[in-house]
Amino acid sequence: MHKSPGLDRFLTFVDAIIAMDPVESYDRVVGVVTAAWTLTIVFMPFPTALVGIYGVEERPVIAVYLLTLFVSSALLTVLALYLARKPELHQADVESSKRMAVPSVVTTVLTGLATALGVLVPQVNYGALLLLLLTGVFTNLANRRLHLPQQEA
Repeated sequence: MHKSPGLDRFLTFVDAIIAMDPVESYDRVVGVVTAAWTLTIVFMPFPTALVGIYGVEERPVIAVYLLTLFVSSALLTVLALYLARKPELHQADVESSKRMAVPSVVTTVLTGLATALGVLVPQVNYGALLLLLLTGVFTNLANRRLHLPQQEA
């Protein structure tokens, strides 16, 4: 386990945003994945500016924007799944950490589908992101399928 006050504060901040369950410690994987996720957040203004400049009809702009969202979501999912397998790094119990990973996986799958649909069907473009409205429905279905307790609203 590595200890760095600056990185520790940053990871605590990111964890508060992501999972609301503090990470007590971290390792190299958590640091690298968190740094990669941070880069997607830092990069996001670029595709957003492209949308403002070129509008909503340019396929390459749609692709860059949606792929950035997908990569960001995928990195959070990698982090959630990794932390679910490493209970010594956080305060949540094993059951809670598994349950927290499910919405992340569902969101990433739906973001991937939205990206494919938005890029392959230009008329749909960013409207494909409306698939994310189904996150709760699919999360509940996945929790039932995995025999995990339902999260309280």
